[in-house]
Amino acid sequence: MQENNIEITIRTLLNLGQTSALLALRDSLKRDYELVEDALKQLSNDEEINQVVTSEQNPPITKKNDSKYDASWGFSDKFLYILKRERRFLKFRDAAKIIIEIEGFGDENKLTSSLTSSTRSIKEDGTIVKIKPGTSAVNTYWGSPKWLDDKGNIKPAYMYNESSIRKGIKKAGLFDL
Repeated sequence: MQENNIEITIRTLLNLGQTSALLALRDSLKRDYELVEDALKQLSNDEEINQVVTSEQNPPITKKNDSKYDASWGFSDKFLYILKRERRFLKFRDAAKIIIEIEGFGDENKLTSSLTSSTRSIKEDGTIVKIKPGTSAVNTYWGSPKWLDDKGNIKPAYMYNESSIRKGIKKAGLFDL
């Protein structure tokens, strides 16, 4: 079996002990992967293709490999960017964690509060919609209305991370009087 150019380059860099060049190549390939993923998403409304594209594990967003992100954006633009990047319904707190990871600093509670209040206009104009499994307000997820089917259910490709749903905690007799 013949090696492709990338395999040859990797083998050569490995043999030469070029760690920094391998890291740069990895970052470049991640960006290329993201571009292909975005192109497939834009070209296809086919649910099967969308599931394949979104089922792949995205590389973690970091300050180093997220060159499209601009820290000077307003909070609503940051939230929209994170939604587009993650391609799934998110809580404001989850988006805040990602933003902190990208920017390298921040207070999660303050950022969550800022995202919640600064996105009022995009909530009102329907740019984003909320889904609330159960009755607890802490389980409110936000995403694009395009990510819902005709019945208002989340399309599988855009489902929130179910492990982030907070379950009710019994107060262990705290209020027994």
